[in-house]
Amino acid sequence: MKKEQMKEIMREEMQVAGEKIYDDVIAKMESCFGKLKKSDINIPLIKEIGDMSFEETVDKIIEKWANNENTDYAVKQLLVKQFVALPQHYSYVYALFSSREPSSEYTKPKKNYHEIIMGYFNTEHIDRVDLEKLLDFENLTMTEQIETDIKKQLVDAGYSKKEAQNSIREFIRFVKDRSGSGKITWEDFINKLKDLEDWFAESDFGIRVQRFSKETYWEVFFNHFDIETYEKGKSRLTFNHIYYFETENEKAWETLDDYGVDGDVPMEKMLSVIAKKWTELSDENKDAVISAIAAITTTTQYVDRSRMVISNESIERITMTNADLVPQMGLRDYAITFTNGEMVCLRF
Repeated sequence: MKKEQMKEIMREEMQVAGEKIYDDVIAKMESCFGKLKKSDINIPLIKEIGDMSFEETVDKIIEKWANNENTDYAVKQLLVKQFVALPQHYSYVYALFSSREPSSEYTKPKKNYHEIIMGYFNTEHIDRVDLEKLLDFENLTMTEQIETDIKKQLVDAGYSKKEAQNSIREFIRFVKDRSGSGKITWEDFINKLKDLEDWFAESDFGIRVQRFSKETYWEVFFNHFDIETYEKGKSRLTFNHIYYFETENEKAWETLDDYGVDGDVPMEKMLSVIAKKWTELSDENKDAVISAIAAITTTTQYVDRSRMVISNESIERITMTNADLVPQMGLRDYAITFTNGEMVCLRF
């Protein structure tokens, strides 16, 4: 199965606009595959990867998944986790592996189970609080009548009875992972950040920090954080931005070096060297050279030096909300109240 087919399956299942999320999921899956291939780990259902490629391995997993409907759900869950680098990618990989897609021909997958189940609760006007009351997180079940109604909708949509049961269990696990609100410790808060560290580095938005007061309101988005322990039991968390002039300058000189321009040459000679090669360059390479010259000749450059520093000894309490139930989001709000009465709110 080609990667484009994998993306099409996930796109049909997840109904999420935008190409980047599907590219990211497959890239992370392939990275996990590379690590598994170097290890001696036996993968559920397919056992060993051997000489198989990434695409061949995905084909085999889908085939084995479809032909082993009676395999314990926990085993399939473990298989999915072997190919998931970020928590928010789990549903995408699960959708791919459970698509029952043969390796040679592509058929349109069934409607996404999450959409069917959430559609049921929305139609019944069941809010988040009441929804959680209907679910048994420990046994991954829900109240009998509602489970019966949802199973019927899933079967009517083309799911087998076994698939419908597994889809319900997967949905409950999904809600469980995004539930849990109230007061948390500093250690809990730091662990939440660390769990999302890989995602954070790739996010287009990062962490939103809000400050409310009677007179003012502001919000800032940060794309980097550091945790520092400076005394026994004391630590500080710093949110800031990764964007340094030196880094941009270094990248510019690396680009020019590709075209024979040494960093020690004066500007006149640099332009002379580039001029001799200019007609040989593609439009894309010309743009790269122009951008590089602009970067090293700009005397002033804006650098966002905004930052926020939080020390654990200055905190009175931290509370968090449930995460939303949008598959590709899962954002929580965190409210930090300081000992001086001030407060900031974070969302990630």
